[in-house]
Amino acid sequence: MSLGANIVTNYVGEEKENCPLKGFVGICNPFDLFTLDRYVSKYRGGYYQRQLGFYLRHLMMKHVEELRPLEKRLGRSIEEINKEVKTYHDFDKIMTAPSFGYLTVDDYYRKGSSILKIDGIRIPTLFISPLDDPMVVKDVLPFDECLVNKNTILATHPSGGHLGFFTGIRPRQWFTEPTIGYIETVDKYYKNKAEK
Repeated sequence: MSLGANIVTNYVGEEKENCPLKGFVGICNPFDLFTLDRYVSKYRGGYYQRQLGFYLRHLMMKHVEELRPLEKRLGRSIEEINKEVKTYHDFDKIMTAPSFGYLTVDDYYRKGSSILKIDGIRIPTLFISPLDDPMVVKDVLPFDECLVNKNTILATHPSGGHLGFFTGIRPRQWFTEPTIGYIETVDKYYKNKAEK
């Protein structure tokens, strides 16, 4: 889900025929981190960037001892970095990109974008994306990339928000039904294939 879906999509696309997974479902995948970062920084005055930055600062301090080995590479203490981080973009610029050897934060966003790996997907893959997602805007959805790859389906819905998908008088999340249905269908396909 969300950034996790982006990471798994990258993995599946990079592994191609060697991917050990039999199928994959990605929910609210951001796909194009570079474009999305530009949009989110302006949306509602950068509200989401600041909120995610606050959360990441909290996580950093919760795991400060595990992060200490990075201090030498980053040239400052985790506490100093924590004071500098105001948004998730700051976190990625100061912490993520240099920790993983990217030249810049934009280099990380470009190379980390799973939209570049969709053509390599060789397993049945379903992406579910609501069109009203404030974090993953319609402009970053890979309509064309999914159309040309016979292993991928991009299912969109007019509503759902970012990981919301609520429906009914007693609100419940509906994305689990198509997700489970897809996984069961993929499983059935492989079982039938093995029996032949």
